[in-house]
Order: sequence, then C-alpha cells, then structure tokens
Amino acid sequence: MRIVPTALIFPGGLFFLATTAGFLLNPVPSGGNFGLSASRPHGLASIRAAISAFCAVAAMCMTISAR
Repeated sequence: MRIVPTALIFPGGLFFLATTAGFLLNPVPSGGNFGLSASRPHGLASIRAAISAFCAVAAMCMTISAR
C-alpha cells in the first residue's frame, strides 16, 4: 500500500527539481512560463531567488517524504 503514494509523490519532487534547475540556469523563459516578467536585473535576481527557493524546498520535501 505504501508504494502507491510513493509512486505519486516522487515524480512530483523530480518535477520541482527540474523547475528549480530551470529558474537557476535561465530565469527569463522559465519566468515567462509562469507569467512573470522582469524589467530590470533586480527583478531577474528576485525571480531567480524566490521561485528557485520555493521549488527547491518543495522538491526536497517531496523526495524525502517519498522514501
């Protein structure tokens, strides 16, 4: 019975991990996919930091809980 929730949660964690990598490496197109745009470099830094941190924490929580 434990395998079903693990099979559902773990891919979600991998998705958030890929989203984190996308925002860290190239935040402009990733932000556009989320409906976010930045007009200045400070905005890009904010998008990169905030969204990456959120997605990284979500990925860690989901992959750890799937163990």
